[in-house]
Amino acid sequence: LPQYLEDEGGWLNRNTAVEFAKYCDAISARLGSKVGAYTTLNEPFCAGYLSYELGIHAPGLTGKKNGRQASHHLLLAHGLAMQVLRKNCPDADLGIVINIHPGYPQTDSAADIEATKMGGEYLFYWYLDPLLKQCYPSVMDKLTDAEKPDIQDGDMALIGQPLDFIGMNYYTRNVYTMDTKGWFSIVPPPQGNLTEMGWEIVPDAMTNDVETNTAQTSPDKDKAGEYALGLLEGAERDAFEAQLQSDPSLALEVARWQEHFAALGMDVEEVAPPVSVLKILKRELWGENQMPWHRRIRVWEYAIGGMAAALVAYAAFSSDAFYEAEVRVLQASISSSEIDLQVAFASNVGTGLLRIEQAGVAPAQGRVFELWAIAEGAAPVSLGVLPQGRVTALRLDETQSALVRVGVTFALSDEPTGGSPTGAPTGPVLGVGALQVLTNL
Repeated sequence: LPQYLEDEGGWLNRNTAVEFAKYCDAISARLGSKVGAYTTLNEPFCAGYLSYELGIHAPGLTGKKNGRQASHHLLLAHGLAMQVLRKNCPDADLGIVINIHPGYPQTDSAADIEATKMGGEYLFYWYLDPLLKQCYPSVMDKLTDAEKPDIQDGDMALIGQPLDFIGMNYYTRNVYTMDTKGWFSIVPPPQGNLTEMGWEIVPDAMTNDVETNTAQTSPDKDKAGEYALGLLEGAERDAFEAQLQSDPSLALEVARWQEHFAALGMDVEEVAPPVSVLKILKRELWGENQMPWHRRIRVWEYAIGGMAAALVAYAAFSSDAFYEAEVRVLQASISSSEIDLQVAFASNVGTGLLRIEQAGVAPAQGRVFELWAIAEGAAPVSLGVLPQGRVTALRLDETQSALVRVGVTFALSDEPTGGSPTGAPTGPVLGVGALQVLTNL
């Protein structure tokens, strides 16, 4: 860090994350598409844990609170940087690089196995889970309140934005045992097969770690593509949607697939065909045994080029009724009179996932667009900062999801980076739009 930022608290100061985003904005605005891939941070573990918790690197601070807080602000800096990079370099691949620490218990005892779990979560998943799941691992519960990082509303969603890649640097494995205080301890490696740095040479540990993590995540991520196309049915679809409620990373994966499918029709001119054409297509595609509505509507949606096009298409076909439905789809649109900005929203009620399509200008440097839900007679409630990108999604919690209903108005405001500091709109309101039923089939 520049010394003047360290003098202000360094990574213990939340503002350092904001300053880092400004730095990324300046660099990426100059380099732009000349760079094919950007990484926001390399090994936040080193700056957060080694520098602020163990005191091995500068600035040499120690203590769990310092390490956890610095690590949180580093991840927050990553999230803020992703926003400006998406704006300045829309065609580049964006990601982050983290350390991986495959863990092995010293013995088969329950204590050492638990220590291995704790160590893995504290040193590796502490950085991976916020990126992919928008939460910290369960080892957080073993910290005292005084040791836990200060986390503001919206931080985890900001950190867990869609990534194009995650780089993983592997050096060696960790062997763990439980110490007398109930905390994990890393066992020094035996002499012999070591690097010049004194690290044990264990190449297979990286392979095992990657395979373990892949096995834990791949099946559901594969299903996300099928769900985005509407190909999951019955109990399988119900189980997947139940998992969406508790797994933000899975919701983001669905959004990524939706964006991918929508892009297939980006260069196709949108034309609303007559009802007779739709009837012919339905007969040719599905014959007399009609495909369930949730599969037809999604296949049709992506065939004509994305969410916004789907809204128009359904309006054109509304006189030719679809079939009995299981869920309602609500939509709202905002067209700003202040700036060149149009935003469309759609949500299957009860899924907690709000799909967003944006066109027009991006937020100014150091600013974001924040979405608010306003029920009649109630104060605005933030639904989050709009992610950068043409087609994105917001994962809503239970309280926010309850506001996705007819009669509620959506509003967009211009706010400082990270969102409104007060919990209410502080910048100009760019536009409003009422939630309406798109389908109640």
